[in-house]
Amino acid sequence: MQNKSTQPIPPGLFQMAASLDTDAPSQTSKSKPSDGRTKPSSAKTNTGKSNAVQGKDVEFRLEAPAAHSVAVVADFTDWAKSPVKLAKGKDGVWRTAVSLLPGHYAYRFIVDGQWWDDPCCNHRVANPFGTTNAVVSVI
Repeated sequence: MQNKSTQPIPPGLFQMAASLDTDAPSQTSKSKPSDGRTKPSSAKTNTGKSNAVQGKDVEFRLEAPAAHSVAVVADFTDWAKSPVKLAKGKDGVWRTAVSLLPGHYAYRFIVDGQWWDDPCCNHRVANPFGTTNAVVSVI
């Protein structure tokens, strides 16, 4: 007789969990590889096929040659609770890539502890603090 814990989970349960996650990208389970990028989790059925929607890599960059630290904070990072650090290039431009599911995401940068706008982003929305957040759309 097979132990109950080793029996495969029916594929329908994975599909139901994946459909719940697609409506709230900021609530999806994520893992952070050592390079700082955020990846959406994927569920696999007993056939080995993934039921999760695949994310797209979105590059965040900010020219700030005098900065000592830069992070992107957004609705997909639960804002300042889980910032994603950017790496500084020799050209003084800070960069990171984040894998995001399709949708619209509000974000800002934190540079040396101060909140900054993205000067290269033209799409903005008002926030409750009297400033604006940049918006990136993933298709």
